[in-house]
Amino acid sequence: MSAEEPTTAPAAAPAAAAETPAQGGLDDATLTKYKNAGEIAANAIKKVINLVLTKPEVTVQELCNEGDATVASLTAAVYNKPKGIQKGSAYPTSVAINGIICNSAPLANDPLAQRALVSGDVVKIQLGAHIDGFPVVAAETVVVPSKPGPDAALDKSPEAVEGPVADALKAAHVAAELAIRLIKPGAMSIDIAKFVDRAVRDEFGLFMVEGMNSCQMEKDVIDGKKKIVFNPEPNNRPENFKLEENEVYGIDLHITTGPDGKSKPDTARTTIYKRIPAASYLLKMATSRRVFSEVSKKFGAFPFHLGALEDQKGARMGIKEAVDHGLLQAFDTLVVANDGTSTASRTADSAAAASKTITTQVSFSVVVNSKGAIRLNPEGSWYQEGKTVKSEKVVKGEEVKKLLDTPVRTSAKANKKKKKTAGEGAAEEAAPAAAA
Repeated sequence: MSAEEPTTAPAAAPAAAAETPAQGGLDDATLTKYKNAGEIAANAIKKVINLVLTKPEVTVQELCNEGDATVASLTAAVYNKPKGIQKGSAYPTSVAINGIICNSAPLANDPLAQRALVSGDVVKIQLGAHIDGFPVVAAETVVVPSKPGPDAALDKSPEAVEGPVADALKAAHVAAELAIRLIKPGAMSIDIAKFVDRAVRDEFGLFMVEGMNSCQMEKDVIDGKKKIVFNPEPNNRPENFKLEENEVYGIDLHITTGPDGKSKPDTARTTIYKRIPAASYLLKMATSRRVFSEVSKKFGAFPFHLGALEDQKGARMGIKEAVDHGLLQAFDTLVVANDGTSTASRTADSAAAASKTITTQVSFSVVVNSKGAIRLNPEGSWYQEGKTVKSEKVVKGEEVKKLLDTPVRTSAKANKKKKKTAGEGAAEEAAPAAAA
């Protein structure tokens, strides 16, 4: 894969960096750790995308392995002084094709693992990295070109996607651009969700996948208590809360070409789990205790993949007991509910494996800040409107267009100018009163 760009790890912050306030109100050292984790996640996704574009018939397992290995190598290369700083995966690589929505990381002997990608497959790649427990989870969507190979690499002339898939790709990116502009101190969670939901429906005639959470993130936590719920289920009334300065959120946006946005757990075996730190139970089986101890030591409270455990056979029994007693949370593979395509056909190595309904995804992490959200991972590497994606949909709503035209971050100069203008206006109003 000579066309692939070399992946380099971001430079680590000096070990003795001064803990001074940074943009966003987080200390410099913490913000740098978040941003380095974001760079690593972005570089890993970029590597997986290049594999999708350049290797004919690459399999789901190869892509998952590439993502996990890249995160491991890049995190190992930074923050080695002082010793003992924990770092690594914050979410194992998920490769979700077409109507598969998320949490798709099959084991080597699962049918989906050997599923070779074919031209036109819509592929969502999601993974996460953390430095010292400060996590960033990111996701991009890419479409398999008609002729994967060196000439289709990211640094070559792109092959454009058109039609309904292009519309769904553009909808996800517009949703992301709206969401990041709405994230600010004092904003209400339900207002953010409703605005984005409505924009996707009105501008594109599409739905966001129902009930997907964008969670607050903290040290060692990717799914905090505060959750922005997009397109909530009818029987679910999400909490309406106010966003606060310096909070970190993982924004996870999914668009579907389906008729209603509904999802369901797939019949595929669940392979991603996470320890629940607050839970307590004395496991009965020695195998379960051994597996749970390994999980706690190796992954902390971050999601992990079954394939990363040493004893695969024992792990299944141990995991089951831990899940049954609330020590571990399962991340089921989700698929669109009204897909009309069976799991068996999704694993077939043919163009017929393409689901009747597809989903697209954009995920990124941000810090809430009074000057505008601080993005912790770079923007995606594949999506280029008018180049890789040519949608005929044009945003027409005045409110949506106005928001998209505003900058994500307000500069210090703009703030000074605004204050000066306001001050001049006040002086002019005061002058007649003084003359009187």
